[in-house]
Amino acid sequence: MEELYRRYWRALVADAMRRLGDRSLAEDCAQETFLFLIERMSEGMEFENEFKLVGFLYRTNHNIARHMLRDIANENDVAEELAKSKSGTTHAYVEEGVIAEEMADLLDEALRSIPFHHAVATIFHIGYNVPYSDVADKLGGSKEAMRKYSTRGLLELREHFGDEEKY
Repeated sequence: MEELYRRYWRALVADAMRRLGDRSLAEDCAQETFLFLIERMSEGMEFENEFKLVGFLYRTNHNIARHMLRDIANENDVAEELAKSKSGTTHAYVEEGVIAEEMADLLDEALRSIPFHHAVATIFHIGYNVPYSDVADKLGGSKEAMRKYSTRGLLELREHFGDEEKY
């Protein structure tokens, strides 16, 4: 595996760079490609020759880059939706009356302090009562990933606010 890595790492990063336009994302893509190869080979996948292996690497790299671009586009769409909400306050994306006006700024600050995907999954699921499967469809991920993001988001919000009763 080390030899494959040395031989194809730069080519896969360059291929991903052409698609993604970002060095860090391209390296992440190539890394995921090799992890996927390792996973498949551990499951017993074999290649008749090196040409088929190279084809598998490039096809996998392409698919991972495509998924990364889709995820970036979805995050940008969600960010635009949130930015369009009235004056950027959290109470714009939950039903009126649920959050008192004086809490809106505190919650906005807390949501901005946690990872974007955790905040978005939490807002959709908790704020809008959207099922995890619908959140996954909207954001482009699995139902289980959205559940984890929302759960982590809630935990991070609890940490941000502490255990004080005033919240």
